[in-house]
Amino acid sequence: MYIDTQTHEYPLFENDIRERASPSTLPSVLEPADVLALGYAPVLTTERPTVEPGQTLQEGPPVLAEGQWSQTWVVVTGPAPALDWRITPYAFLTRFADAERLAVRSQGKNDIVIEDFLALVGLTRFVDLQAVAVGNALDYLVGKGLITLQRRTQILSTPPVAAER
Repeated sequence: MYIDTQTHEYPLFENDIRERASPSTLPSVLEPADVLALGYAPVLTTERPTVEPGQTLQEGPPVLAEGQWSQTWVVVTGPAPALDWRITPYAFLTRFADAERLAVRSQGKNDIVIEDFLALVGLTRFVDLQAVAVGNALDYLVGKGLITLQRRTQILSTPPVAAER
């Protein structure tokens, strides 16, 4: 995930950066220096703190310390606010880095499970990030080596923002 270093808009994904920049000037693989030159910075994923019964965990705004942006967490006591984890199919697919998405689509030409998952995503009005079927599909992609377990977690556990609905 990334943050806009000027506006502090967060979370942003590689595809968000590519959409905002001139695609013809970007390399196929964005290196950290490329991202920084465009005014964005990677946000270091941090471990989620444990919560006690009656508490919930929410992601806070990233913090900048010693030149590195890091994810923060807020422990909230009381009932959890309702959060709608449904996003558009486009928003779901753009949570994947370009290389990941292209690898999945390419593999889907020879793998009926991936082909079926992509077809279902294309036919639905929204993708529920908490749906068991979506988690199972991403587990399958991890098992095939198309995404990492860390990326699976990022894709499914980053709370949706208004632009993704």
